[in-house]
Amino acid sequence: MRFLSSKPSRQLSAISCQLAWKGPIPYNVTMSVLRKVGVFLGHLLVAWLGTAILTAPIARAYHPASVAGVLWRELILSIVGGGLIGFGMYRTWRSKIGAWIWTLPTVLFAFHALSVSLISSQSALVPTNGLWYRMFGFDCVNQVSGMRCVPFFIFTIPLVRAVAYSLGTLVGVRFAKPPVSTVAEVKIF
Repeated sequence: MRFLSSKPSRQLSAISCQLAWKGPIPYNVTMSVLRKVGVFLGHLLVAWLGTAILTAPIARAYHPASVAGVLWRELILSIVGGGLIGFGMYRTWRSKIGAWIWTLPTVLFAFHALSVSLISSQSALVPTNGLWYRMFGFDCVNQVSGMRCVPFFIFTIPLVRAVAYSLGTLVGVRFAKPPVSTVAEVKIF
């Protein structure tokens, strides 16, 4: 009868109450997480689309004669434009979350590179020179036919833009001075 006493059940209920969540997530924690996710997505959108919008007039003005020239133009404009926009957005928003924008495109790039390497190594039907040729556009330079340039423009360019944006944000954190606010004197008669 000792085994069926209420004392062990009380101990068990006390332990289970300590381990269980004690109610809904507080409103301020939920809003803080949602705000940070929104700021991260805003920075990511600015890094990808803002760089494309900033560099589009320059890209239209310069027309390289080869496919390699197009790839180099896109890489250089993505690096310079992403860095400038990252620096400018830090000065505007004062958010250090922009320094972490590189994480999501890096994960997507790594996942795609892993899937390409697994598919390419197991198939004799996929003619390719290797993973780096495909991901960095060299395969596109050698043979323009087909869809050989797509991984470069879908995975590599967003990665380059995000890394440049993050570096621009870090430069802004390091060297941008906070705005100085002055208080003006007001004389009353």
